Amino acid sequence: MIASCRTRGPTFVDDDGGPIDFGPGPDVDSDGDGMCDVTEFQRRTDPMNPDSDGDGYSDYVEAQNGTSPLDATQPDPHLMVTMSEAPQSTLDLPIMFDLSPSGETITGEILRDPIYLADDGTTALTFFTGAEATFASPMPNVHGGIEGPSFVGVSGETLLVFNMHFAQSEPPRGCLRAYPFGYEIKTNTGAIWAEVQHWLVLLPAGESLGSPTARWCGPTQVPCY
Repeated sequence: MIASCRTRGPTFVDDDGGPIDFGPGPDVDSDGDGMCDVTEFQRRTDPMNPDSDGDGYSDYVEAQNGTSPLDATQPDPHLMVTMSEAPQSTLDLPIMFDLSPSGETITGEILRDPIYLADDGTTALTFFTGAEATFASPMPNVHGGIEGPSFVGVSGETLLVFNMHFAQSEPPRGCLRAYPFGYEIKTNTGAIWAEVQHWLVLLPAGESLGSPTARWCGPTQVPCY
């Protein structure tokens, strides 16, 4: 759980008449990563280091997107996809599945993975502009052809490729920000066959993903969480 940083407990007086220190006051964020010091103490992260595990992702971003800021193996760098945050930038992302249906129609659909520190309402779906089924190998296994995001009548072991499209539609913020999402495929009967997960990272000019000096965005609606 992420502790609230909006308030602090009452100040008591000890037997000698002096105040007792109850830790950081409200909205104190010593390392400027977007997580309040009191939250960092509770999560055992370093309030003086914006990236406690040194993996290139800030403590706030990891807490927001559900990975551990104390485990350098999280998030998996292979799940990261980047798009420039310059206006009108776009990203085409191929998604591949290898499966063996028996005549079903296979359709792809984007999923919004949970964001644990919701702030301004922005998600990966904010930038998603559509997806379509594009290619199958071997193609003769797709007996009904391709219709939009669907492969119709797929039989036998087949590699299916979908193409997702994203476009930068928000004012640049000058810092990296990440939004988790998934893409699942299901049959015409509603059965879910597989899902892949990624983070969409908006990358400002001059910033690099995974760098220990990367400048990650913090919250916009409050000073810190």
